[in-house]
Amino acid sequence: MSWFNNLKIGAKITASFAIALVLMATFGIASSLNLKNLANDNTEFYSEILLPIEHISSASTCFQRMRGNLRDIILDNKMSDMLNHQERIKYFQDNLKKDLAEFEKTISNPELSAEYKDLTSKLAMFENDNNKIQMLALSRKKNEALQLMRGEAFQLSQDIDASLKKLTDKSSALAKEKSDGNMKAANFAINLTLVLLLLAALIAAFLIAFFKKNISGIIEGILGE
Repeated sequence: MSWFNNLKIGAKITASFAIALVLMATFGIASSLNLKNLANDNTEFYSEILLPIEHISSASTCFQRMRGNLRDIILDNKMSDMLNHQERIKYFQDNLKKDLAEFEKTISNPELSAEYKDLTSKLAMFENDNNKIQMLALSRKKNEALQLMRGEAFQLSQDIDASLKKLTDKSSALAKEKSDGNMKAANFAINLTLVLLLLAALIAAFLIAFFKKNISGIIEGILGE
């Protein structure tokens, strides 16, 4: 560093502060970028992974509640209770459709897309049986309603349950995959930050040692100027 020794004291101090500022700026920018990337990863994890699981889980719950009320509309004899079950069926059916519509917006995986299309097709067929069962039950044709519910509608409901489970399992698998990737990114960011911090500390220690070694010359330079 002969070039540094040949500088005047003012230039030496200015150069030292400049080096320190560059180090701090580099460390700060690198840390900020790492934190921003981690924040983006967390946002994507929620919107692309956790939110879809929430919607598909809610859809599954709505379907089970809808089936429960469909069973009760057949079993109950009081018309007011039957009409109440009919309202509940519509409520859960509407919420099921809302949850699935929100889930569809998040689909980017081909397997999820194919399974979702299969699910919506089965739900459309089940909706027809659902409407028929309600009409039969409200018309007091309970035996016919039970026969339909225990036959075609039952098989469709089993298939729908299987599709909902596949969507939940696949979404959970994607969540784990994304989580593992985020963990690797976080570990890399931490390690990079530690390396930069160590590098900054080593350079700072070198500058301190250098000035300590040349302090007498610096003081003489100050007095001489």
